[in-house]
Amino acid sequence: MITMSEFKAAIFDLGGTLVDDRQLVYTAHSAILGESSSDVPSREEFDKEFTSNWVELYEKRGLHVEPAKFFRRLEDFTSDKRYFQTIKPYAGTVDALERIKKKMRIALNTSFRKKEAAAILRLVPLPKFDAVATGDDITRLKPDP
Repeated sequence: MITMSEFKAAIFDLGGTLVDDRQLVYTAHSAILGESSSDVPSREEFDKEFTSNWVELYEKRGLHVEPAKFFRRLEDFTSDKRYFQTIKPYAGTVDALERIKKKMRIALNTSFRKKEAAAILRLVPLPKFDAVATGDDITRLKPDP
């Protein structure tokens, strides 16, 4: 059996793993869907349907949105501090990260852009990460492997 002492580091995702960002995601996607369609799901429907593969979500609703346009529009929401106020850590997250950090290095990997991730980390009281990789650091975002 592998024990924690055998690991040197742990890497965590931010949205949907460490913090609950579903309200921000719902608000942004429902606005974008509303601009192109009258078929905007309720929050309950969205939570059931949503996948990190937003292309699939939109195509299911008969929409074909260019990724560049989508990310520009999404940035409008993620740069608005009002929407970030809805993001909270999941119960037990802070305590768990603090305990893990005592035993090994912790890193954050997120598809949020650097500016957005920094804003979330300022608002949410998570321990300091030893390394952070954001959507700005990679060339192929979800849904690409």
